Amino acid sequence: MIYSSKMKYFEINELVNANIMGLTSHSLTATAAYAVTQFKREIKRLMEELQSKNEGLVKEVEIEDGQSFDTRRKELADKTDRTEEEEKELEGMDRKMNRLVELRTVLYNEECEVKCKPMSFDDWRALKEENKEIKIGNYELLEVWELNLEGVMWKAPEE
Repeated sequence: MIYSSKMKYFEINELVNANIMGLTSHSLTATAAYAVTQFKREIKRLMEELQSKNEGLVKEVEIEDGQSFDTRRKELADKTDRTEEEEKELEGMDRKMNRLVELRTVLYNEECEVKCKPMSFDDWRALKEENKEIKIGNYELLEVWELNLEGVMWKAPEE
């Protein structure tokens, strides 16, 4: 049975940046450990999807080589005595960057489908305990993300 939940791409990106891929599941049952593996596989897939979509946006705004574009833009921006031609070039580059930011904002707020089976709340608690050393600042990663991951990575106990 395929379970499907919704998250936004920015959440996927934030989870990766917060080291969600560093979770371990040694203390969990085989079923729960597999759920963690399945979740991480989905996060990896969605990050690859996001990266591909980002690359498409860069092409859409007609930036051929991002690194060269950034270098040239910085060079022009730092220059105090720009020619009229350089001023137009910088304005064009700024328009492209502004459009890229707009498109990325839309993309990162899009919902994506996370396909994985949520684990039980008891297994979730064990996972949190095992991974309490993974922090966002002074806070435990899974404690911070608990509400956002309900129904995605874990499910509430049956009453």
